[in-house]
Amino acid sequence: MKSAGRVPLPRRIQPMLATLSDKPFDSDDWIFELKMDGIRAVVVKDGSRLDMWTRNEKSLTRRFPTVAAALAELPADSVILDGEIAAFDEQGRSRFSLIQPRIHLTRSKDIAEADEAIPVYFCAFDVLYLNGFDISRFPLIQRKAVLRKLIPNNEGWVRYVDHIDAHGVNFFKAASRHGLEGVVAKLKQSPYRQERSRYWLKIKAEKTDHFVIGGCTPPEGSRKFFGALLLGLYDRAGDLIYVGRTGSGFDDDALAFVHRQLQPLMRSASPFKETPAEVRKSKWTEPQLVCEVKFSDWTPDRKLRAPIFQGLRDDIDPRQCVLEESLPAPESEIRNPKSEIPQTRVELTNLDKVFWPEDGYTKGDLIRYYDRIAPYLTPHLLDRPLVFKRYPNGIHGEYFYQKDAHDYTPSWIRTENIWSPDVERYIRYFIGADREQLIYIANMGAITQNPWSSRLQFIDRPDFVIFDLDPVEASYDIVQKVAIELKAVLDELHLRAYPKTSGASGMHVYLPVLENTFTYEDVRVFAEAVASIVTSRIPEVATIERVVRRRKSGTVYIDFLQNVKGKTVASVYSPRAEIAAPVSTPLLWEELQKPIDPTRYTIRTIFDRLDQHGDLFAPVLTDRQDISSFLNALRARRRK
Repeated sequence: MKSAGRVPLPRRIQPMLATLSDKPFDSDDWIFELKMDGIRAVVVKDGSRLDMWTRNEKSLTRRFPTVAAALAELPADSVILDGEIAAFDEQGRSRFSLIQPRIHLTRSKDIAEADEAIPVYFCAFDVLYLNGFDISRFPLIQRKAVLRKLIPNNEGWVRYVDHIDAHGVNFFKAASRHGLEGVVAKLKQSPYRQERSRYWLKIKAEKTDHFVIGGCTPPEGSRKFFGALLLGLYDRAGDLIYVGRTGSGFDDDALAFVHRQLQPLMRSASPFKETPAEVRKSKWTEPQLVCEVKFSDWTPDRKLRAPIFQGLRDDIDPRQCVLEESLPAPESEIRNPKSEIPQTRVELTNLDKVFWPEDGYTKGDLIRYYDRIAPYLTPHLLDRPLVFKRYPNGIHGEYFYQKDAHDYTPSWIRTENIWSPDVERYIRYFIGADREQLIYIANMGAITQNPWSSRLQFIDRPDFVIFDLDPVEASYDIVQKVAIELKAVLDELHLRAYPKTSGASGMHVYLPVLENTFTYEDVRVFAEAVASIVTSRIPEVATIERVVRRRKSGTVYIDFLQNVKGKTVASVYSPRAEIAAPVSTPLLWEELQKPIDPTRYTIRTIFDRLDQHGDLFAPVLTDRQDISSFLNALRARRRK
């Protein structure tokens, strides 16, 4: 654990969330845990102080004092655990409905009586920090070994969530047979990420989910308070989508309690993007309450079938209630990839080797992608030296960087000798050319294209300024906020810039400049000055601190040092060595006003966007702008 390095104890952790998957699977790379039906909680213990928080940062410590007292006795000076507060029925199944009646209790006497009537436990499935060491980046399987030593038995109020290796299908069948909620598949080698991730996949046997309440229908007959709750989920654009209504699952006390919670939230207009005619005479509420609902299935038009109310969930942020697209279980889409690829001079090899094991994408899938994306990508690579990060055994295998073309590189592959002062010799670079060259490079196991900012014709004169927005344990909405402020600064200078996802966790903003006019030093100085202005305006979320350990968590590093000869970032439309095979994708500035999921665009889905918008990054090649007046002003200021 020494390699982790001592770091201060974080006070807040956003729990890692699982992505919905459509069916169970077997894989030696994954472990499988039972899906709990309780309250997600993060525990932070620092000496004698203990905090326990929900997903939306509400304290649970006073609500569950018995569990908190047991956690305080853990044999660790400081620790952060992730897990679930759960109560179990007579068959040993976790049931949120057993906890729901006590969630809003505040009096110590009532809480003690509830503890006596229905015991609750903290079921720990991850450990992120221990005695001064941040272990969140360690592989999951190592973190669970640490957790097992910390909780050696399951006899008390704190329990270890065990798992099985590899055999997800039979495990899921057993969970279904016993009436359990489902299973969670977790990649053994995955780090802990404070966001929704494809490293964890939830496969549900019993269909329950969390929904935002947007209103209620009037009561009918002898029913009091209201008829049914109107339910919604947020889509990727941030709009609340109506998905159905539930009037089942309420007793008189529940009707009265929910009605009291709704009264302060009443509003005149529907919060839903579109409101069906049959509920237009309803009463509307601010979308601030979340409830848990059990249902039999989804209809083809994305409405709930037979929904039954289970209880309110004040531990869930409404914005986390989203329409999820169920991922396919990991398996390859291309059964015979070689037959899918048009004629090429390249001798293709190992086409069925799996490069993205979580998604089943193979080397053949990568080559097919580059063949199809070539008309959009090659203009952005043409005449530029390229650097590769090769993954001969897929994204979780050993990788290495390559600049030099091998002696056996075919003569029809475009290369060029360029002097490198760093190594004091010529490097034989691959040069961006055509579709055949893309296929050749992909066949080498190179997933991402990293081109220079300058072309051979003007090797010392870059074509654009690059702002590389690199989050420091910050969510993507913070990245968007920094990008929007960056645009505001450039707007004031009457300059146009073009954003794209990095394909990973960050964003790249390109400002094209006049051809053969500015040096790398010019664009670096310009980028640093603009980055400094952005940082001065929003210092709470933006930084230009170069020393990594000094950067505050939750900020975005504006890396202006990418504007150096030989430095590169992933090109537009390049896949990345990340789960789901995300692609660096151009964005419209107006899209940054709503939540963006940077993993939405992948080697499988990017073409729908291209059909809709075309190449949004094409202006980067033509919209050349003059930054000389700004540079002159900077130089004049420095001379004073």
